[in-house]
Amino acid sequence: MFGIIKSRSLKFVLLVALVILLGVIGGQWAGRWFSASQGLSVSSSAIFSSNDQQLTERFLAQPLQNIGWKDLLTATERELAVKYRQSSELGFQQQMEVMLQASSDKAYQQSLISTDTVAGLDGQSISLSGYIVPVSINEKRQITSFFLVPYFGACIHFPAPAPNQMLYGRVPQGLNHYDINQAYTVEGIISVGMFEDPQGTSAYLIDPVQIKPFAGEPDDVRNHQATNAY
Repeated sequence: MFGIIKSRSLKFVLLVALVILLGVIGGQWAGRWFSASQGLSVSSSAIFSSNDQQLTERFLAQPLQNIGWKDLLTATERELAVKYRQSSELGFQQQMEVMLQASSDKAYQQSLISTDTVAGLDGQSISLSGYIVPVSINEKRQITSFFLVPYFGACIHFPAPAPNQMLYGRVPQGLNHYDINQAYTVEGIISVGMFEDPQGTSAYLIDPVQIKPFAGEPDDVRNHQATNAY
């Protein structure tokens, strides 16, 4: 009799475990389906969430890479960016020496207008923070396309960054509550491709899935000062 009870208890435990496992799997699947069908789990502060279900599904189908502006540069250009990066710890004379050296370094000067891209980023789901520069607007005066740039005032008050430090994105739905002084985090699928506009040229494109106000620290190469782009 004890053996029968023990056997039934074991079966009951296994049945409960199976139900829990199926519930977890089903919950994960349902949550993922709901996120894709609803256009992603939207941040309450988001100013844009794509209604393109296919784009959202592609975005969710791969790991999200949180990248910085340095990650858009080739390895050689990253080394140059660090080499000539200005620091508040340097005295005025040292800063002038660095600037003079940079002005005579042909490789560094070429990096300031570089269109070289990182092939491994093409088609990836990324998150990148920067400033939005309007390119086109609709009849409601909502932004429908933009450049994402690494520092405030780029293309407007200051010269445009290098093409490989700019991303061009389209948002046909329009951006709501946009603030030109605010930095934003853009999540979407990045691709390699040129876009030219009187304001500047980008060597990367992005299909945004979500755009929300930025909260975090500056990029570890960029200090977001237009007078010291690198």
